[in-house]
Parts: sequence; C-alpha cells; structure tokens
Amino acid sequence: MGESLVGRLAKRLISQVTDPIKIEVCRGCLFGCPKGIIEPKDLEMEILDLVDQLGLEEELKEHLPDESVFHPTLCISISGCVNGCSRPYIKDIGLEGIVSLRKNQEKCNNCGACSEVCQEKAIHLEKDGFIINSQKCLSCGECARVCPNGALIIEKSGINLMVGGKLGRHPQIGHPIANFLTKDQAVQKLRQILAFILQEHRQGHNVEDALKLLEGSNQITSIGISTQ
Repeated sequence: MGESLVGRLAKRLISQVTDPIKIEVCRGCLFGCPKGIIEPKDLEMEILDLVDQLGLEEELKEHLPDESVFHPTLCISISGCVNGCSRPYIKDIGLEGIVSLRKNQEKCNNCGACSEVCQEKAIHLEKDGFIINSQKCLSCGECARVCPNGALIIEKSGINLMVGGKLGRHPQIGHPIANFLTKDQAVQKLRQILAFILQEHRQGHNVEDALKLLEGSNQITSIGISTQ
C-alpha cells in the first residue's frame, strides 16, 4: 500500500525543518512573472548539484548542534528580479537578477512613460531628453519595457551576488560582492563560496563565521570574487 498523503506531507515538513540547507526561489518562475530577469529554477538546480558534489549537506548534518535542529544552517535565496520576493538580502547567500540599460536620447520624445513607471523616481525628464540617477536606479529594467520609442533598451541581464544577510536578534543586510555575473560565472563563484564554507566548517567555524571571514577583503580577493 502506498504511503498516505498525511505521511508524505509529514516527511516533507520534517525535511524542511531539519535539513541544514534551505534554498528559496521567488514564485515568479512558476507563473511567468513579467518582471523576471533571470530564471531562478535553473540556478537552484545548479546549486543543488554543487551541494551534492561537495558533500556539503552531509558535512553540515554531521556537526549540526541539537539546539539548531529547527533552523537551517545555510539559507540561500534566488530572486528573478530586484523586487526580491524571496528576500535574498536577508539570507546567508542571495542572488538577484538585474539589467543594464543602453540609452538613445535621439529617440526620446519626452512622453514620460519611463519616469512614470520608475518606482525609485530615478528618471527625470529634461528639455533635451532624460537623466537617470544612478544612485537611485535599481537596474530593474521597467523603464525600458514601457519605452515606446526605443530610447531605453535592456542591453544585458546579469546576476547580483551577496553574502551575510540575516534576521534574528542582530539582523543585517547581505553584503554585495559581485554584480552582473552570467549564470556560469555565478555558479563558479557559488562553488568557491560553498567550498570555502566547507573548509571553514571542518576547522570548527559555523556558516555565519565563515561568511564573516569571506566578507573580509583579503578572503574575497583570494577566491577571485569581484567587489565592484
């Protein structure tokens, strides 16, 4: 006789609670979100492969303190765009999709569509065209999607990578350590980060301590991560 639905649900719940590694992806990948820039599910599969190849889950399970059984040891979040529905900035490792824009001022007719759609108020219309405030712009690409004349075009998409985010008693936002990575580059960086975590874990450091070491400039340079 097959396992009951309640039994399957119970097993799934227990695994979600006790597994030392938790990967979250935004729901947009399931429903074709129009704001999506990257495909989170593709990255999730790559990360799962890396975890298996490195034996990271088994290593973390072996040294998981009893009092930590109800909290994942390593949390990874992947968001298809800068809206961050899966909250990548408050996870140990976060990834989000971003775009870069190409401007063609000659095609601008001052319709204002770009400035109206920009939630960050980063676009200002001038007599001779528009100005984008790079300090406010989040690289979401919404302005290019609504531009009717091609004055703004999405030139390329990429991935932002950050580490060290967390909630709890002393919350902090993840520190960006690389941007505009291709999927292959992101996977390579993740391999380096996960291998570093594994190495430090074997030396007696937990994931949070390992990521703190990683955030130091020397450690980031040593594993080839761009800080731009």
